Amino acid sequence: NELWDVERRCQSNAAVLATGSVEERKAQWQEEEERQQAFESLRTFEREDYRAGFWVRHRHVNTIAGPVLAVAPPDPAYRRVRWDTPDGDFLDLDLLDSSTSFSRGVVIVCHGVESSSGGAIVRRTAIAAVQGGFDVVALNSRTCSGEDSRTKQGYWAGGTGDLRFVIERIHQEDTTRKIFLSGELETS
Repeated sequence: NELWDVERRCQSNAAVLATGSVEERKAQWQEEEERQQAFESLRTFEREDYRAGFWVRHRHVNTIAGPVLAVAPPDPAYRRVRWDTPDGDFLDLDLLDSSTSFSRGVVIVCHGVESSSGGAIVRRTAIAAVQGGFDVVALNSRTCSGEDSRTKQGYWAGGTGDLRFVIERIHQEDTTRKIFLSGELETS
């Protein structure tokens, strides 16, 4: 009975091989289910208009309410890597792997001014991306990871060279991998 049920579900997902134990077929079926869920969840990228709650309709109240009332997100279990840049400096990147067996791609999360991968918005974004089936690269801009640069080039909000370097390197490692970008909007 159990074998028939697993086989029926796997065949409906086109995920089972002709041979294998019940456990192998269950694992294959689970992997295929996660794959299907990841593809289905791509619909989460459809645009939704933001509607503030009735009590925070005023733009200034809305801006202040979030940081004041929000619960601090947990610290992700980042894995830090350091990439040397072509100009002799370095970038510290904090990595997270998808929480599913199938990654939908990689999200590069960029922080805002005076922040880092440890900032609340970056942590929330990284956690949501991982839970959504994405791998995460949290980019710490120069001097924002807690260590000074080797060169005179520091972080500046208008610079895109370091981001381009990270995107190109990720693409070189796997040319089929989808790359998404998320970051804070800086306005004045």
